[in-house]
Amino acid sequence: MAIHVIQSQRIDVLLQGVWQSVQQPSQNPFDVLETQHFIVPSAAVQQWLTEKLSELQGITANYQFHQRIRGFQWFVYQQVLTEHKDQVRKANIPRLILKWRVFQALNPLIQSAHMTLSPEHPAYSLVDRIYISADQLQQVDQQQQKKQKMLYWVAEQVSQLFGHYMTYRGYCQKNCSGPCTCATNWLSAWGENRMLDIEQLMGQARQEISAFQFQHAQDLE
Repeated sequence: MAIHVIQSQRIDVLLQGVWQSVQQPSQNPFDVLETQHFIVPSAAVQQWLTEKLSELQGITANYQFHQRIRGFQWFVYQQVLTEHKDQVRKANIPRLILKWRVFQALNPLIQSAHMTLSPEHPAYSLVDRIYISADQLQQVDQQQQKKQKMLYWVAEQVSQLFGHYMTYRGYCQKNCSGPCTCATNWLSAWGENRMLDIEQLMGQARQEISAFQFQHAQDLE
């Protein structure tokens, strides 16, 4: 399956490019039965493109649209990982849904009027910061609204983190038989409570990164 990328700020140019790509002749007569895939930015563009292609060729059939490149990416995963299609489908959780799941999971931690978590709790520093910000307000309802807003922001950041994990998750390079020791497998290192070698991971880019950015990366890790 070939991929054609058409770029333009004029939508009529984009349509003409798509039309020319669709009409390209093929030496294989069975290609006419192949599904053609289109990556579009929104459902509105999908509907518009469907109507325009119907006007140009008289009919629209055997087309499949994907919302943005991420939608096509997960479709390809399911085609390649044929034995794990159900797991791939479950992993493809839209970030908005994930955001609300995180919000609902953490919401009980901010319902009390005062901080109730112990310092040993994994979310203590996060929830403590929320309470400190809310305590600066006088009204109880304003304090609760402040906590809700801050928690919603936290859920947004966590959902982004999971999204980045799906793209940049650690991997093994050497097919280690036991515990993985590859520098790229940061997830394995975290699972064994080992610190990452940030300087080694940055590699050549280390010279182009300021001392503040390097220290900040270490603090985040």
